[in-house]
Amino acid sequence: MKGIAQAFGITRREAFQRAGMIEPEPPTDTPTIREMNQEFAYLTTEEQELWLGMLKTYVAERKRGYTVSPQGNSV
Repeated sequence: MKGIAQAFGITRREAFQRAGMIEPEPPTDTPTIREMNQEFAYLTTEEQELWLGMLKTYVAERKRGYTVSPQGNSV
């Protein structure tokens, strides 16, 4: 993989991602993420833990291939 990465002028990680061997890194600094962080900061610690738990559950379900609408209906 190192040789392939060098040939294409990309990192080994990117070569593994493009080959589908590892998941790409999600963006961490977008306008939506910045807005969520600002709103999240106004919550209490307990509220933050609650919302973070719900978000983690939602993401885990998405990774398993399920699509869940905000109303809770599985698609």
